[in-house]
Amino acid sequence: MESKIWQRSWWGSTRNNGLKVLSVVLALVLWGYVTITQNPMTEATFSVPVEIRNLSSELAQPDNNYQVQVRVQGTAGVIEDLNSYSIEAFVDLTGMTAGEATPIVNIELPPNVSLVSRSPESLELTLYPKVSQSFQVEVQVKGTPAEGCRLLDAVVTPELVSLSGSDLYISDVAQVYVLADVDGLDANYSKNLAVEVLDKSGENITDHFTCYPSSVGIVIPVVQDQPEASLPVRCTVTGEPAAGYRVSRVVVEPSTVQAFGTQEVLDEIISLEAEPVSISGLSSTTSFTRKVKAPDGVRLAQDTVTVVVQIEAVSSADFTCPLELRSAPSGLECKAGDDSCVVTLNGTDTVLQNLKADSITLYVDLSSVSAAGTYELPVEAELPGGVTLSSVTPSTVTVTVTRPDKEDE
Repeated sequence: MESKIWQRSWWGSTRNNGLKVLSVVLALVLWGYVTITQNPMTEATFSVPVEIRNLSSELAQPDNNYQVQVRVQGTAGVIEDLNSYSIEAFVDLTGMTAGEATPIVNIELPPNVSLVSRSPESLELTLYPKVSQSFQVEVQVKGTPAEGCRLLDAVVTPELVSLSGSDLYISDVAQVYVLADVDGLDANYSKNLAVEVLDKSGENITDHFTCYPSSVGIVIPVVQDQPEASLPVRCTVTGEPAAGYRVSRVVVEPSTVQAFGTQEVLDEIISLEAEPVSISGLSSTTSFTRKVKAPDGVRLAQDTVTVVVQIEAVSSADFTCPLELRSAPSGLECKAGDDSCVVTLNGTDTVLQNLKADSITLYVDLSSVSAAGTYELPVEAELPGGVTLSSVTPSTVTVTVTRPDKEDE
């Protein structure tokens, strides 16, 4: 009896396990069927740009328009969401030098995608040494300003850009320019524009270079058709530099600005004033940007200027100069005990280095002498601009005054 019960229990358990296994198998078969029929494996081809990596800083960037055809495999759902931007293609130029090179094209794929093929499998490159050259940036104008307005000369900042690339392309550069669209413009044009490069055949070869800077600032003044005048710009300097320093020069750039208005108003203006600059405590040359004040009824082509205040340390230098006798009394002969003196002047190095002794005049004034005798008189100096007198050695000289007729007796 117990044996029969055990047999039925075992058989029931075995039968349940068999059903479980059968269920799993059927589920796997069903999953495989659905996968194959609803999301099958498929292939697709993409055109992918090739990136240049690890190029030596001494080599010019090769052409950037290399493409590789990449064939990949994956499920239909994965491939459907794939595009050329999901795939990375690159060549590694680590350690390569100038000359011919055939680096392998490497492919990096997203998950669940496998590579079937790539064409080409390697690139044929010619690597050139990198050279750099500076070029003037030209401004090309597109369109015409609004009626009654006209354009003044464009201001480019900076005026020069540096192109780095192979000498093969550098030698073919014909024009470096920016394109400004001024169509319908009735106010000043001010933008940063990308630099473009053309070769001698007019083809754009910008991609062959590294350009620094890659964009430049363009200001094109737009003015109404009115009388104009080029007016000087002045700037007041306030304060004193640090002890032991002196202002040697003040430069306003540009030194003149175009002004527009009625002729009557322009005729009354002698110069334009920029905002003052303070140099209190400065000990080195300093640049300032200052606005230019526009008088009533006047429009300026440019409302800011750069003021450069050149500040130099004060030093001293000695000069040996001949001594003159001035205003000698009539009928008397005058003779100085010294015919030259040493003068010590204070000034900046720039001024003192360019100063010549013949630009300094030392003299004794005899206008107070009216009779023969011996006189101890001070030495006086006439100095050029930019220097101050520190000392004269000797500071006084003995002048002997005699009557010629007394000596004859």
